[in-house]
Amino acid sequence: MENDEKIKVLLVDDRPENLLTLEAVLDAPTLELVKVHSGAEALKHILTDEFAVILMDVRMPEMDGFETAELLRKRDKTKHTPIIFLTGFRNEEDLYRGYYAGAVDYLFRPVVPEVLRSKVSIFVELYRKNQLLKRNAEALQRKSRELGTLYEKVKQLDEMRTRFVANLSHELRTPLALVLGPLEKLLGENGLNEKQKREIEVVARNSRILLKHVDDLLTISKLEAAKVELDYQECDLTQLVRSAAAEFEIVAEERRIHISAECPPSVPAQVDVEKIEAVLRNLISNAFKFTPDGGVVHCEVKAAEERASISVQDSGPGVPLSMRRTIFDRFWRGTSSGSGRFGGTGLGLAIAKEFIELHGGAIKVEDAREGGALFTVELPIMAPAGAVVGSAHSRSEVASAAAPLAVEELRPSPSVKVDRGPDRPEMKDAPLVLVTEDNPEMLRFITESLAAEYRTEAALDGEEGLQKALALRPDLILSDILMAPKSGEEMVRELRARPELDGVPVMLLTAVADGSLRTKLLKEGAQDYLLKPFSIEELLARVSNLVTVKRAREALQRELETTGHNLEGLIQELAQRTRSEQAARTEAEEANRAKDRFLAAVSHELRTPLTGILGWCRLLRGGNLDEDTALRALDTIERNTKLQSQLVEELLDISRIISGKLRLDLHPVGLTAVIEAALDAVRPTAESSGIRLNSTLDPAAGLVRGDPDRLQQVVWNLVSNALKFTPAGGDVSVRLARLNSHLEISVSDTGRGISGEFLPHVFERFRQADTSNTQTNGGLGLGLAIARHIVELHGGSVRAESPGEGKGATFTVTLPLMEAESLKRLRGGNTDSRHSRGVEDRLAHAPDLKALRVLVVDDEADTRDMLTVALGNCGADVSAVASTSEALEAIERFQPDVMLSDIKMPGEDGYILMRKLRDLETEKGAHIPAIALTAYAGVEDRLRALSAGFQRHVSKPVEPAELVQVVANLAGRIQ
Repeated sequence: MENDEKIKVLLVDDRPENLLTLEAVLDAPTLELVKVHSGAEALKHILTDEFAVILMDVRMPEMDGFETAELLRKRDKTKHTPIIFLTGFRNEEDLYRGYYAGAVDYLFRPVVPEVLRSKVSIFVELYRKNQLLKRNAEALQRKSRELGTLYEKVKQLDEMRTRFVANLSHELRTPLALVLGPLEKLLGENGLNEKQKREIEVVARNSRILLKHVDDLLTISKLEAAKVELDYQECDLTQLVRSAAAEFEIVAEERRIHISAECPPSVPAQVDVEKIEAVLRNLISNAFKFTPDGGVVHCEVKAAEERASISVQDSGPGVPLSMRRTIFDRFWRGTSSGSGRFGGTGLGLAIAKEFIELHGGAIKVEDAREGGALFTVELPIMAPAGAVVGSAHSRSEVASAAAPLAVEELRPSPSVKVDRGPDRPEMKDAPLVLVTEDNPEMLRFITESLAAEYRTEAALDGEEGLQKALALRPDLILSDILMAPKSGEEMVRELRARPELDGVPVMLLTAVADGSLRTKLLKEGAQDYLLKPFSIEELLARVSNLVTVKRAREALQRELETTGHNLEGLIQELAQRTRSEQAARTEAEEANRAKDRFLAAVSHELRTPLTGILGWCRLLRGGNLDEDTALRALDTIERNTKLQSQLVEELLDISRIISGKLRLDLHPVGLTAVIEAALDAVRPTAESSGIRLNSTLDPAAGLVRGDPDRLQQVVWNLVSNALKFTPAGGDVSVRLARLNSHLEISVSDTGRGISGEFLPHVFERFRQADTSNTQTNGGLGLGLAIARHIVELHGGSVRAESPGEGKGATFTVTLPLMEAESLKRLRGGNTDSRHSRGVEDRLAHAPDLKALRVLVVDDEADTRDMLTVALGNCGADVSAVASTSEALEAIERFQPDVMLSDIKMPGEDGYILMRKLRDLETEKGAHIPAIALTAYAGVEDRLRALSAGFQRHVSKPVEPAELVQVVANLAGRIQ
């Protein structure tokens, strides 16, 4: 339903004057009032229209209101449409008959206009929300269907991607074979000069590296398609590890890295030799990537009865804790500086992990004892029962071919001397281009390509490039993006922070075809972006354009400086922009300060009670307190715990209000009991502060339709607010009185009062009159905002009045009155009196839990201890565990009658526990009653817990006596 669409209300009365009266009372821009003169006519309109509420006269000729209502209730479309009966006769038999026929309310003429409007507005708003829910449900169904379609498409795309990667890898190997074969043949022939031989070696080396990446992609595509099977063979793990380490001796010698292998004489095993060799090769290769020249790589094999472990450790920078979960993910590449010199797809460790898991083993990474990273593989040394195991044989051709490819990637690039050509006098004024590239062969290729037209300088990383840019002030900077330790992106950011380099254009080179990255870099200060591989002609054209623009701009600037042109217009424009930016900045800073004040208040109000709690706990633990002091400590701890719980509830209430999820449980309520319960709660505070608390309550004021808990919260908030701002010796007075068709609750104090400037903002969220660090009253500034929202949900209003500062304040709540006598007869005089009984009366006698076996599951030790003591004091046999796995073991052993479980736990949460519990056989716990005890206290959390299989949902913090009642009730000890 659109906001401007009118909502229909049906008025049924055989007397035209009554219809006119109803129309005059209910006339509103948002309503369409449909008037009919008989029950039959009303039924006709119901066939075509939908109404939010029906107002119907009881006594009408031919078909009266009762008969019409009964017919309406028989139709699905109008089964739940609210019907309000109107009559001028107070007849108890008619009253019962009307409610039996399906009426939601009964009004006697003459009708009070405010009451009628209030009741109709409630049903209109309910109808509006129901329509919104219907539209949302329909939208969710559409989205669900769309998601289902998208899921199927994603599955198809995933299958297509897997096939595509496999086909692409195969197709790439064929041309690579035709490249590498002729290249190796050319290198073996005589007659090549030194330059030709060097160029062919560069092509061959990079082709071999490309072949390794293609092999990795092919392996991953097979793993994704679940087409990898293990070929078990008899082998010696010691021999495999030593052979793998020997493959890297050449690169170890070139980089002065000490590689060693510590192994038993022999470790017989049944594994897929080719895959274990690939795992070892990937782990050692990874260690070499991150180990600095002159470092150490150490391999070790250990054997137990049924499993063996293989470890590879290095003296590199290690793996931070934040990366240890992702390091084995596909395509993940570490950001540590040590790996920047070497390429890679980020597949090696992912392949190693999946190969090991195929064997039924595991792989992990941790800190080595001497620093660096320690990768450990554990795997069974025997093949699974029933597996075919072949005999040991010589190394496979695949393994023999893969070894040099892995080593090739690790070998440092041959030293490259950049040839800038001979020094030519005519080149002294040529533009200077600074080339920054960490691949020496690419660096030489670019600089030699530019040497014919430009002077060039070279840098091997972003840091060196930045320093040379500052020293040389080049005409253009040409830089790669992915470099270590400083990337091209970081270098550009720092260049643009230097005013002296602001006019130097930057062109970035990358092999990553990412449009969003290109946009981001252009916004951050780069002038151009060139994707590898590129043609020499395109490179030269783009360099020429950027250099030409830079020199033209410099020439124009010199012209402006020499001619002294008037720049006043430009200066004025810049000044205007500065003022606009300053105004926007001021507004943002004020919003930021408001946020900081609120966060500071939250921090203060939450930490303050914690100080008392922790301090007294430590004193109690010391055992040096006498009995009176210990009792005072316990009182303080309890009081501050309740205070902190109240603050959390306020924050949750505000969250519910903002999201529109605050709900009311409406009953006929007598406000006298509600107000007295709230006054009892704050009376100790008033007495300790020396404030007189007075009340004048009319016991016969009448009933309202409301939520007693929320109404008590309103009174508590208003009285607590009055006590905060009333000095010792002052008065706080509460009055309940009937005013026409409404009840009024007023809370007056003789305290500080409210200034005229702050009075309009007193009910706004987070607003406090005193926001300084020296304010004398705590709180988050939420209580009055919550009170106003609750009152408005009840169809009432609240207002604040104050003659001024120092003259006290009065807060008045107005709520619509119900017809108390008729409701009393209807419901046998049973009004809500829960708030006239205290928690102590309700829980005075804890039930007996003797011989009841209770399983407590919570990862917090303090919570487990409290629950164990609370339930044990009532005779329960309690077993407490800290995780889902321990709980499942305890169920087998302990066979509990009731389970009490936290929801949020590390690893596997309470929902997973419940799912596993319900999967057990019946006698082992599939039907154990379960209670969810959790700090997730929202309506959605309760519904999710019940849907998961819990029978009860209890939110933290919980009173021990209340928890015992819930356990006893669920176990059938009380009814």
